[in-house]
Amino acid sequence: NIVKMDFSTSERALSSLLRRQPSITHPEILSVTKHLLENYHRQNGTSAATTTTPTPTPPPRDPEKENDGDDYESSVISLLALGQSDRWEALAVGLHLSVEHLTPSLLPGDKTLYPEGPRVPSLTEEKNVEENRRRPTTSSSPPAAADPPSISSSSSSFFTTNLLPILLSNLEHPEPRVRTLVAKTINAHSLSSSTSTTWKEERIPLYNAITTSLFNHLESGRGGTTTAAVDDTTGWRALETSLNSLAAFFAGCHYHFSSPDDAPSCEQLAHTLLPPPNGPSELVSLVRAVEQCCVDHVNRHVRAAGLNVMGRIISCPPLPAAYVHSLPVLRDALTRILEVGLADNWSQVRMAASLLCRTVMVACGDGEGR
Repeated sequence: NIVKMDFSTSERALSSLLRRQPSITHPEILSVTKHLLENYHRQNGTSAATTTTPTPTPPPRDPEKENDGDDYESSVISLLALGQSDRWEALAVGLHLSVEHLTPSLLPGDKTLYPEGPRVPSLTEEKNVEENRRRPTTSSSPPAAADPPSISSSSSSFFTTNLLPILLSNLEHPEPRVRTLVAKTINAHSLSSSTSTTWKEERIPLYNAITTSLFNHLESGRGGTTTAAVDDTTGWRALETSLNSLAAFFAGCHYHFSSPDDAPSCEQLAHTLLPPPNGPSELVSLVRAVEQCCVDHVNRHVRAAGLNVMGRIISCPPLPAAYVHSLPVLRDALTRILEVGLADNWSQVRMAASLLCRTVMVACGDGEGR
């Protein structure tokens, strides 16, 4: 019997790795996994015997309850390294633990990535967006985008020195579950800090790797794989998860406009949306590539993922209304994307297009732009 991997909680992920069939025989993977599982039970005051039945998601990991936070981080890194050279399951569990390691520092309501499909947005978040949009501003007090909280210095070092190279080398991993967890880890990192120089430097190679993968996949099409395509959903390799990773990356973008009524500028938008040294030409190429995924691609999962990227560009955090309806690079792409997406044959694509349409309407406000 094949024991499926369970990534609903850290405990279940570690336990399913130990029960995995065919069995994992690598002694170091087994040793590190057992150590991490014991650490989990010790921190949460549970035991292996009491967690055999389904339980609610446990509270976030509390480093103060651990004997040594560095030991936990080194154990996760060891599991990731072993997974790269042996079994993908160990790599996937390490990525899942990495997401949860970065996540406790985030505030409720942060934009979590849902690569499994679009989610109905929160009405509470929309109310907060509207209140911020209507709040009067002056030139001396520009509207400040809400920066996400910073992660601890140990977590930042953990990601910089060890996790980043693992993410870069597994963006196109042959196992889709690993690629999905890579995107989720990028999302956690994007939301984790906004002020440190190290965080900004880390985003440059992440963006370059994600966009290189995206453009290469669009250029090669199905020709880049030896696997026969049996339907419209196979043969596209890592294109969908590259789009998910791009959406995850944009979760960390922070716009700083001197006034919500700034004259639209492609150069200013590129400066605030993309890491240096990218400029307007890169922004135009990127928007057109995403538009191609949303409108022309035969794979419905790719179309839905592209729609999610466009939503992230507009809503993380919300663009001033002038940029949505007056900037040609966005206006023209959104018009075509929504026209085609809302009439798509597949309900998941129509759902994603409907959420994008809602995001655009909220961003345009109540003025002539709508």
